[in-house]
Amino acid sequence: MNSLGKKAVAAIFGKDVRTIDRWLKSPTRLDMDNERLLRDSFQIYSLIEEADDAHVARAWFLGMNPNLGDHSPIEVLAEGRAREVVAAARVFVNGA
Repeated sequence: MNSLGKKAVAAIFGKDVRTIDRWLKSPTRLDMDNERLLRDSFQIYSLIEEADDAHVARAWFLGMNPNLGDHSPIEVLAEGRAREVVAAARVFVNGA
């Protein structure tokens, strides 16, 4: 998920880039909600990247998505709606 970039990850979590840097450098564990969001985001990113490549996965996360009401997957993840983003990723991967 490194290719997604710190700014995009910060947007998913509603944090600033400094916080993401601190998380990357710190051995402390994330709280359960943030850990779940990280795992969900990674799973979705991996699904898209495996089907295509890292550049497409990044563009998919940043772009408007008709399966998400023309919101970006990042926006929807930030709202805590990971299941909807997983479903949209599966539609993308399956070409439907």
